[in-house]
Amino acid sequence: MPDDWDDTFEPGGLTLGPEERLEREIAKSKALKVERLQLRDRIARLEEENARLKKQLEARDASPPVPPPTSAQSSPAVSNGQGRSRRVTIGLLVFFAFQIENYFNARSVNRLTTGLAIPLVVAVGQVLVVLTRNIDLSVSSVCGLSAYMVGTMLTRQPDLHPVLALIVAMLIGVVLGAIN
Repeated sequence: MPDDWDDTFEPGGLTLGPEERLEREIAKSKALKVERLQLRDRIARLEEENARLKKQLEARDASPPVPPPTSAQSSPAVSNGQGRSRRVTIGLLVFFAFQIENYFNARSVNRLTTGLAIPLVVAVGQVLVVLTRNIDLSVSSVCGLSAYMVGTMLTRQPDLHPVLALIVAMLIGVVLGAIN
């Protein structure tokens, strides 16, 4: 409100008397006092937080640095979580080596890695969908149906160019995703 504003008029066009103007000034004064007290409280809280953070920083700077774990020592995260995963993986590899003949030959490893390529791409896409807080459980179904349709098309037309087959597969996925 500008300083030269005339406080004697109400917005409705009524003239304020001296008592009303005094009451209005008292109300403004009380509001300013409350605001001043709130600002003082906030400043006090910020100063306390600043002091606490300074103490933490001084304590951190005063403490000796923690040396990184050597190969003989393992950190608790490695020994608890990753160590268990390693033991389970090694146990599964040993189990399948006894169950499946020639499990560790190059042909088996090649089949295993090439067989995981498509589910890995689909899983990465599914992770992105879930991370954006969308839930779409039909990703694998759309992938399977488009693979079936393109596979059928390739058996009927074996001389079809691979790039064209890839484009058709993506178009089928887009159409099915749009319908879904």
